[in-house]
Amino acid sequence: MGRRNVVRNYFERESISSVPRNKPETAFEFKEATLITMRTRNSFIIGGLCVVLTAGCASNRELQRLDALERDANWPKIREAAETEIARRDGNTDWSYSAYYGPRQHTNGVWEVVAAGAYPLNRLGDRIDMLIRDNGEVISYSPHFPDSHPQ
Repeated sequence: MGRRNVVRNYFERESISSVPRNKPETAFEFKEATLITMRTRNSFIIGGLCVVLTAGCASNRELQRLDALERDANWPKIREAAETEIARRDGNTDWSYSAYYGPRQHTNGVWEVVAAGAYPLNRLGDRIDMLIRDNGEVISYSPHFPDSHPQ
């Protein structure tokens, strides 16, 4: 039995179902159809890897930028100014002492700082955005407490 007959017999056995199929007539056509599906699958795999690597590199650059801001020589003074301002406005140092303070931006002598923590009702997304000059003067104080969370 030749190779061509083996391929033809294989497809004749598979044609029992009522769904009509476009069957390759030769082993070459069968191999070509298999290669096309493999190329499609490999294209999806390579495309997915490219998307994952691009997203990973972009987020890594942002983390490096934020890390560089936290290592800035002025950051401890700015963090202290933010903590003091929150304690002064709230009249309570408990939350301001345990909150997370993170710099977002430092441009033209002005720091954008975010203070986040369990404030006041342990709701996710509660934060205070502040703009602070390099000398420690607070320019803007903007609390954000989303109303969409259950209390």
